Amino acid sequence: MITVFTRVPQIGLGIREIGKNIMKKIGIVISVAGVIIALLILIAMLPAIVSSDTIRPHVLQVVNQRIPGQLQVETWSLRWFGRIQIKGIAYNDRQNNLSARIADLNTSSGLFDLISRSDNL
Repeated sequence: MITVFTRVPQIGLGIREIGKNIMKKIGIVISVAGVIIALLILIAMLPAIVSSDTIRPHVLQVVNQRIPGQLQVETWSLRWFGRIQIKGIAYNDRQNNLSARIADLNTSSGLFDLISRSDNL
């Protein structure tokens, strides 16, 4: 008697492979959700970050590279939904003989309103 062994092809995936695929997809979803949450937190904190004494000089440096003259600001407090307060604003453009000083500048709107309703500026 001759015995012939043939290999029966497996159809579909086994339970372990299905479980691995599901876990992999769940891991990707969790990773993407984590990145989105981190970005939302960063965006929410952006006004506070930009208002800090450490970052303000860098912001002013970038602004001063893009405008004629020199802008100086002592302090500012930016908020998405609250009042914006800026103190000690000085602008000097010696080439065009322009100079301006503003002791205090306060807005009734936050950054969100100023950005979304820029036609009201």
